[in-house]
Amino acid sequence: VGQAQEMNRDHPIFVTGVDQYQKIVFVVRAEGIEFVDLASGRPIGTGSIDGLQGRRITSAYRALDNTHLALGLEDGVVILVRLKFEVAFGEGGTQSVTPSVVVDGQVKLFDVAVVKCVYRNDGEGRGTVLGIGKGDQLALAVSSQRRGLLGRGKTEISTFDLTPAL
Repeated sequence: VGQAQEMNRDHPIFVTGVDQYQKIVFVVRAEGIEFVDLASGRPIGTGSIDGLQGRRITSAYRALDNTHLALGLEDGVVILVRLKFEVAFGEGGTQSVTPSVVVDGQVKLFDVAVVKCVYRNDGEGRGTVLGIGKGDQLALAVSSQRRGLLGRGKTEISTFDLTPAL
């Protein structure tokens, strides 16, 4: 988690959620992901998102498992991330939770901003992203991860432009 910094409150909130320990709230805005301590209401840091590199988030989706997110960007890319919350116990049984962001991949759906996106990850290396681009474009991406001899193998992504079928 990066240093706590003020996010622009003028930008809309795309997605929010709470970790499984109910200690940290996450907020997705155009600049990225902000983590907030639920008890104090104070920002505790921002999630570093590899691949964002100054681009702006234009839409986001939180999967039902509350840890997988799809971040639609202004240039038609969708970054797929997983939020991790590590718990540690200190002296006297005090509990602390440390959030982090893991980028699982990204896919280019459009040449225009992603207006809406939906994401499903089955936890077995397969995912599906459905996106709506500015100008009512529609695209689907399906990913699957092959298993190698030493564990995780190559991820294959197939993208389909569904706009002509509308």
